Amino acid sequence: MTGTAAVTDGLGSGDTYTMDSVVKPLVSTSQLGRLQPGSASVPKPTVIPDELALTLQKYTAGASGPGAKLAAALRGLAENGYISHGVGPDEPASRSGHGADRITELLTDIPMLGDQEQYAVTAALMAGQLGFPARVVVGFVAPADTDRAQPVTLTGSDISAWIEIQTSDAGWVTVDPTPPVRPVPPKQPDQPTQISRPQTNVQPPVDENPQQRVEPPQAQVDTADQPQPNPVLDAVIGVLVAIGWVLLVLAILAAPFLAVIGAKWRRRALRRSASTSVERIEGGWREFADSAIDHGYDPAPSSTRKEVATTIGGARAAALASVADRAVFSPTAPTPEEADSVWTAVDDLRRALAKRETRWKRFVAAISLRSLGYRGWGSNRKRGRQ
Repeated sequence: MTGTAAVTDGLGSGDTYTMDSVVKPLVSTSQLGRLQPGSASVPKPTVIPDELALTLQKYTAGASGPGAKLAAALRGLAENGYISHGVGPDEPASRSGHGADRITELLTDIPMLGDQEQYAVTAALMAGQLGFPARVVVGFVAPADTDRAQPVTLTGSDISAWIEIQTSDAGWVTVDPTPPVRPVPPKQPDQPTQISRPQTNVQPPVDENPQQRVEPPQAQVDTADQPQPNPVLDAVIGVLVAIGWVLLVLAILAAPFLAVIGAKWRRRALRRSASTSVERIEGGWREFADSAIDHGYDPAPSSTRKEVATTIGGARAAALASVADRAVFSPTAPTPEEADSVWTAVDDLRRALAKRETRWKRFVAAISLRSLGYRGWGSNRKRGRQ
């Protein structure tokens, strides 16, 4: 419990403020191995990125016990993670935020790049997955060479974030998951995904009744006027026939996927060219939500637009949901320019959803039937209710 006071007349020269606080003990990674989770009740996150579970499984392979697994996970973040606020001219780009999309981007980028905010949230989610009650703490950290007996001036550059976990024997303890500050290596390009193609062996037809033609002994055949075989031409024709068969098989295999992609393209075109601006804006929101469903997000059938945006994560998704709600429920019809702006935002958000996926996952999302057959909030509803 804290005590708070407000001075309505403002502060004057000589005013001071005294605060007593309790500093939780700082636990190193090596000390986590013998700790067990406590029993405190903390709110559970609504969205856990799939990449976090995969990364946690990779980091904790071979570790036994929740404390040892948490220590292994923090060591993995320290070894693979790099610090960047993305504000200085020499710092690589690193966007802010700690939604599910930003944590997914942190865990999939090579190199792993973020600041204390993203690493604290990631570590808290990992601790929660291992059974530890965890919470993120935001505060100021004084420089290491500060004289504790002298006044300290803290600025915005001194703000940081860490986590506290609750243990069965030591209570709440402090854990700092921030990787050490070191030079950031260059960003690695996306690794191409090898896709196997079916091999087709075209065998020549077999003559079931081979017969050897025998000419009468008295018949004389003049071969002077007969065309001579051309081995080069025969080889080219054989190669072209084989290529034709391969292309035919590939076209048959690709036809269902092309049909799905074509259906989605037609649906997007109809939504973008709707007769009214309200229908275009509502169609833009549905197009973004359907893309999220194809990328693996699973909102509840009765979710509102804001709840769907919360499931997906990110400030831009929440802003798009608010714009769509305002356009549908406002007594004033939106302008065509506003509809164009909404579709521009939809295109950017769809590209952002695809950017954090591998090429194989983008291909799976493109041919996914989930949004085409979804019968939840996106169909059989009155206009404006989502």
